[in-house]
Amino acid sequence: MRANTLLRAAAVATVAGLVGAAAPAAGAATTATLPLAAGKLQAMVVDQVHRHVFLSDGANVYMTDFSGTPLATLAEPGAGAMVLSPDSRALYVALNGNLDPAESNPHLEIATVNTATLARTHVLDTGVTRTARTTMAMSGGKLWFNARLDDVRGWETGIAGVDPVTPGSWTSFSATSLPADLLSAEPTAQGLLAVAWATTTAGTPNLSLYDVSGGTLPHQPVVTGDVPDLGSPSGRASALAVTANGQRIVLADGTVLRTSDLTPVGAYHAPAGTGPLKGVWATEDGAVAFTSAAPVRGSAVPGTDIDVFAAGGSRPLNTYAFPPNRRSGALDDGGVAWAGDDSKLFTVTGNATATAATVGALDHPEWTVTRITLTAPARVALGQAVTVHGRLNSIAAIATGETVMVTRTDPASPAGTAVGAVPVAADGSFSFTDTPPVAGAARYTIHYGGDGTHQPTTAQTGVTVARLATTLTVTTDATTYAYGGWATVTAHLGTASADRTVSVYAQPYGGARTLLATGAVDAQGDLAVRYRAWHNTTLTAVFGGDDHYAPATATRHIGDRVSLQEALKGYYRSVKVGSVWVREYHRAAKPVLTAQVTPREPGQCVVFDLQRYSGGAWHDLGVTPCTRISANGTASVTVAQNLPKGTYRIDAAYLAGRTNLGNVSTAGGWLYLAITD
Repeated sequence: MRANTLLRAAAVATVAGLVGAAAPAAGAATTATLPLAAGKLQAMVVDQVHRHVFLSDGANVYMTDFSGTPLATLAEPGAGAMVLSPDSRALYVALNGNLDPAESNPHLEIATVNTATLARTHVLDTGVTRTARTTMAMSGGKLWFNARLDDVRGWETGIAGVDPVTPGSWTSFSATSLPADLLSAEPTAQGLLAVAWATTTAGTPNLSLYDVSGGTLPHQPVVTGDVPDLGSPSGRASALAVTANGQRIVLADGTVLRTSDLTPVGAYHAPAGTGPLKGVWATEDGAVAFTSAAPVRGSAVPGTDIDVFAAGGSRPLNTYAFPPNRRSGALDDGGVAWAGDDSKLFTVTGNATATAATVGALDHPEWTVTRITLTAPARVALGQAVTVHGRLNSIAAIATGETVMVTRTDPASPAGTAVGAVPVAADGSFSFTDTPPVAGAARYTIHYGGDGTHQPTTAQTGVTVARLATTLTVTTDATTYAYGGWATVTAHLGTASADRTVSVYAQPYGGARTLLATGAVDAQGDLAVRYRAWHNTTLTAVFGGDDHYAPATATRHIGDRVSLQEALKGYYRSVKVGSVWVREYHRAAKPVLTAQVTPREPGQCVVFDLQRYSGGAWHDLGVTPCTRISANGTASVTVAQNLPKGTYRIDAAYLAGRTNLGNVSTAGGWLYLAITD
């Protein structure tokens, strides 16, 4: 059993073990709750042999396993201080009637409880009057407790001892200067008992060491001293603990005393930004756990930190933060105890309504915190190597030869695949290079397993592995087409590792996109399809991508001309000159050219161009203004009368409008006419 003292009372501790040992810090386990209200916890004892934790609350004794799961409850009115026997077979429970309003017996009773079954096996009426708060400790083969003792001077507070094996044999000593409220002792100590009490008077002794190895409490202590910092402002003494070799006493404020003369020889200090140290729990190897008040963002009430120091350490190995009182997870005052092998630090925390408590365990609190920091590229191309740099950080040096284990998860290995063990340099740095085999999200997990003085830790970093760029084009055999003309559309796919499928879509102006074809490209990477164009059209080729190549889209826009049918009227005859038909007019006639536009585009423009042949060349006579297309799709122009005798030609041209982009501008063919007289 570890030196385990509570704040708020005077202390008696055997010169025993200031401990500190091993293991990584995990959070407190929270498997189930106990009906233990905040502030009701009287004592907490850890049974390493049976792996049980015992708690008392003035009415019951609770037993849980090391995971915090309640195992049994023993109703014991007045249950307060508890001490485990050296062989862990018995739990001694002080039954203080001051904790039980129904108790009329003024004497202190001590119950012996079987630690395996939590069944009471014996109750001793000590015959001495109980004090307001009973505490107990074992040393020199005796179970020591505080009591009101009767001597010639009347009732005085003092210390009594009882043989737990032969309960009827007990010895006591009383003195007015020994108001011992709290006892704490190590069964493995050398028979010394440290007794502390509160005093508000400077120079008044308040800490004494007694040699109880003979089973009795001598009238004179081995050493007595005045330790001003031992008392809290309320006049109640803070906790203390004693090292396993019996040479040092550690006070809850961090002061370290030499047992030979109670001279201060060192101190532990609370981390910056926290309140003073206020409670202490020690292990046999010299490590110490302190509690201290710690500010909490957004709360006027501080929380509580547990700081774990190595023996003589200048800063904590680990710090565990707990919220303020009346919040879920708040640490109960005194709810701290070491496991017998120092691998766990047990805690008692309350709920938000302060009506229940949970036993939790901080695993390996003496192992220093380790953290891994990582740097890696955010994005690489498929096939490109990834180099990750990391550092293993700890306040304690990393031993030579340490390694971290690296695994990678990716779409091809969702369960993870081992990258391997990576050596850690003396300064904690490490690096590795890996080439992810597939595209997608690659995630590296780096795990450090700890080494008996450092906590295990894990860190992750992610890299996006981009698929290779895909070469995809779409071409046509022309850029514009006659109305209703056929376009040959060719999609060309560059190198792709697996999927060679391409889809081709067409979306005419004002219409929906439709699939023209889906299929595998040929050996040249081509997929050709025929498309009949009636309007300006956007053609799209789509490659869906595969494990190595990214999806790709290519587009091409083609224009579609309107159908423009032209006809001359008013001529008196037609004459074929070579391959051209010429319409002949009398001079007094009015030639009329009519253009039929398909699709009908009412309101759009058609212009007419008239040219005359002279001197072996055609000469422009002018272009008409916009002639609006009628509802039936036609536009007409009348040529002026009395044109000079000669040969002419005329044509119509459709002009694509700004509001109708369904077709491109389209020129009609030349029609030839002659004025003959």
